[in-house]
Amino acid sequence: MYSHKQTDARKIRLVIAIMIAALMLAACKDGSAGSRDRGIENAGNTPRTQVPEVLVGRWEHGESGGSSSLSFTADGNFEFASWFEVSLYGCDKTFFTYKSGTMTVAGNTITLYPQVSDFKRTDSCNPQNNYEEPDSLEPEAFLFQLGTDVLGVFMVRHRPDGQVTVYRKG
Repeated sequence: MYSHKQTDARKIRLVIAIMIAALMLAACKDGSAGSRDRGIENAGNTPRTQVPEVLVGRWEHGESGGSSSLSFTADGNFEFASWFEVSLYGCDKTFFTYKSGTMTVAGNTITLYPQVSDFKRTDSCNPQNNYEEPDSLEPEAFLFQLGTDVLGVFMVRHRPDGQVTVYRKG
């Protein structure tokens, strides 16, 4: 069980990750050092389907040192933001991924088609290792399961590489 302080800290980290995602999205849209200038926007049309109402909204996952969120719209758009931090010997390394694009839902499979994709790494002790670069625009398909428990609605994301992540409806 998480204490209230741990839960509050997790929520704060998730809010910070979402705020960073919003700032990165704004930078991408204004064309100033955003994705268009670095060529990481997928220029082609990507597939989309209507998204079932039960999936529409923001889904959140948090754990010690990081968090991620997936947001789906009814008309087939998605946003993904992931933030992870490691602290060793007084140094903080932060990793941030942001993707947005279109999506399809077929049965219990969701496929994400990124149109914008970005990865950022910062190192507080070795700033020469800081960088921001394009991330993959390859489609990503995963299986999902929905369920409910005492905490509410959850989605289990099963990636092809075997990684399983539980997201809660935000």
